[in-house]
Amino acid sequence: MDSGKERVNTVFIRNKMSDDDIGHEQGVRDFEFWYTYIFFALVVIFFAVTNRLIKHYGTPKSSSSSVYDSWLWRNLSVSLLHGLLVGIWSIMSFFDHLEDSPTIYEDPLYYFNTSSYLMMIASTAYFFYDAMDIVLSRVIKKNVEIIIHHFVILFSFGYYWHAKVGIGYAHLSLLAEFSSFLLHARKLTRIIGYSSDSLQYHIFSI
Repeated sequence: MDSGKERVNTVFIRNKMSDDDIGHEQGVRDFEFWYTYIFFALVVIFFAVTNRLIKHYGTPKSSSSSVYDSWLWRNLSVSLLHGLLVGIWSIMSFFDHLEDSPTIYEDPLYYFNTSSYLMMIASTAYFFYDAMDIVLSRVIKKNVEIIIHHFVILFSFGYYWHAKVGIGYAHLSLLAEFSSFLLHARKLTRIIGYSSDSLQYHIFSI
């Protein structure tokens, strides 16, 4: 009975779709899915390696006074990198696909393009990495709200990833990542020792 309703709904939807929409639907259906897992794993490895490099070469003396301070510097630095990369990616992809049909504003639920899709998966990988970093570093008690945030994102983005819907919503939310980059940059300048009145701090207060 349910399969019959699905067929009727599919026919009804197809009758309302333009040639561009049908092409879009075909692109979603034929999108190679298996390599998204490889991409996810590579992004997790990338952030883990970045963490290691920062630990060995990029931790200032002001952040070496305690184990937590050292971890916080690395964590914020990796978050800064994610915010910068995804912030730029989301803005460039947004304008590059502004004329897509349907547009991201017309139908954010079924909006789809490869760039937005992979960007969402890259961010899913980052949030997975960051959650694991918090858990394995045993700093959950000091970062409960971050863990909750990450699991909410992992659940929603994970669903969008596998269902191939909601990409528009994910993309719009990731436009805020450049703001996160500025936030993490301000935190890092404070850790280094700059005051909130310093030029360095104000540069990231745009």
